[in-house]
Amino acid sequence: RLGTKIKTYLQGLTGAVQSLLEELECEKSFYNEAWAAQGLGKEHLVICSSAMVAAVRPRVERLKLGVWPTEGVLEVPPGGGRLIQVLEALDREASRYRATAAVRTASLEPLVDILVPHVTAALTESLKTLDRDITSHALEGNPTSIFVPLQPPTTIFCEAVVTLWRFIHDALDAPLSLGIPVDIVVNPFMGFLSEVLPRSSDRLLRSCEQREAFGMSIRAAQIALQLKLTGCAIDSEEEDGASKAEESKRSGRSRRKFFTKSEKSFMEDGGKNVII
Repeated sequence: RLGTKIKTYLQGLTGAVQSLLEELECEKSFYNEAWAAQGLGKEHLVICSSAMVAAVRPRVERLKLGVWPTEGVLEVPPGGGRLIQVLEALDREASRYRATAAVRTASLEPLVDILVPHVTAALTESLKTLDRDITSHALEGNPTSIFVPLQPPTTIFCEAVVTLWRFIHDALDAPLSLGIPVDIVVNPFMGFLSEVLPRSSDRLLRSCEQREAFGMSIRAAQIALQLKLTGCAIDSEEEDGASKAEESKRSGRSRRKFFTKSEKSFMEDGGKNVII
């Protein structure tokens, strides 16, 4: 019911913070040189950015009094993602100028951290609902009816798996499209993946794809380790280029490839029809 008013208010606050960022850039470009001539260049930018943060802080705090959901149905209100972006930008600028000037100021919570706990809670709850209602059921049913290629041999994937990955993609894309910074989205989304992927992988892996049922994978791992321990570099004519290959032909010398005893035995075994 109040969605339109909340969106309008947040857009107005976002525009005001963006204007302050532009004013800070103006101070830096046109006025800081004059202050620097008086030996106050760095301090000037610290004062400006700190004053802007101080002006914005009470307005962000008041959002928790009814504009930004903090209990009940948690969500990121319309326009909230873009507001988070500009608050993060103002925090970053103020912190950078304080560090450059090495000025000690009162330790205050960053503006964006006032809202981050509520954004994280909203994202976490949203992803839990998505998993409970949709992704946890995407691969349910008889494997013979679910894992069926759509249009073999050109289209060999099955609809259920594609649907599952589509919802996983949308789970990440939705908050990013609202403008919520990636660093805030990462933790809730990784928690979501930690639930979805193990459950889905158990369903998708066939018995022949398990390591203990695929003897060749164990043999391949052993050979790979032996190759790694030999320390012999095998030159590639493709990497060296055509010029070195031509030089080798003119000199009558051909490249030799050296193999260890274990590798020779493996190559000899490879010519035999042996089932591992």
